[in-house]
Amino acid sequence: MWEEDVDKKEVLELYKNYFYSRPDSVYNNPFWNEAEKKQYPHFFDFSSVSIYNGINDDVVRKHLDFYVLSIEKYDTDKFTIRVLLQWKGGLQGGSSVWCIHLVSAIKEQGNWRLQNHFVKETANWKKYEYGAIRYHASPDYKIDETVAQQANDFVNEIIQMLDLDKDVQINCYLAQNTDELGRLQGFDYFFTGYATGKMMSDYIFTTLGEFHAHEFVHILTIPKEYKQHFIVAEGLADFLGTKKQFPEKYFNNIRTLIADIFSYPEDYSIGNLLERKATWKGYRYEYPFGALICEIIYEKKGAAGVKALAFSNTEENLIEVVSTILEINQDEFEQLFLNYLKEKW
Repeated sequence: MWEEDVDKKEVLELYKNYFYSRPDSVYNNPFWNEAEKKQYPHFFDFSSVSIYNGINDDVVRKHLDFYVLSIEKYDTDKFTIRVLLQWKGGLQGGSSVWCIHLVSAIKEQGNWRLQNHFVKETANWKKYEYGAIRYHASPDYKIDETVAQQANDFVNEIIQMLDLDKDVQINCYLAQNTDELGRLQGFDYFFTGYATGKMMSDYIFTTLGEFHAHEFVHILTIPKEYKQHFIVAEGLADFLGTKKQFPEKYFNNIRTLIADIFSYPEDYSIGNLLERKATWKGYRYEYPFGALICEIIYEKKGAAGVKALAFSNTEENLIEVVSTILEINQDEFEQLFLNYLKEKW
């Protein structure tokens, strides 16, 4: 028991060190295990994308307190750590609790290192192969084979449309509810980053069952050599995925955005939309805005144009890439975009 108390103290110190080591940054963090850093070189901590959801490490450390709720041993040299991240000032509203972080501590070459709770959570999960998709689910989850086949057919459609690698393998983790989805990411509770589906490294976590078209598109259209602009990533997933699976939702979001563009021309200008500075009006306008860019490119340049958009470096030069694909000057994009809305929608 005394030895376990010593271990808990060391694990606590490990977590504190990690919390103050800029975990929002991608680098060879000394407090995380080597195996996962090699396997997931970008955002090896599955929880970091949601914890630093629109804010950086400086903001988190300045405005949030963390409280270690428990450190419990679950196997030899393995502990589960639960940590409450809460805005300073206590419980003042629905968003005061940012999350309850759930992470493991393991021994690696005699030293304590952090590990994604995902490893413990999925230790006894089963695998199911359906063509290009490998599903992972808890033992009591019943696979819907009909929907799984529909999902595989959709993936093959996108592969054929964009002329992608036919040997692609998608790993899809089927969470039965958002609580289980949270545990896959590393949360006992999460306000930040709450979603029905997430792409983590090369994995899909979803509560929507075997067919989650939006997330499948994310996996299929990740450029290996370049960085993708958020508007492009979500636009592609909406245009190719959501439009196919949830067309009513897709078109409603586009109509809402178009109404805002013409009702609030200064706020919802093309410049503000591109820079993601338009006022929040209850929906993520980046999704339908990106989808409309995809609609224009597909209409004028077909699937080859959409593929060019997906696999170009758009993080810092989105309009340059779009203009090159459309064969127009960058200054002409805004007028082309507005004319398209007036003529087609």
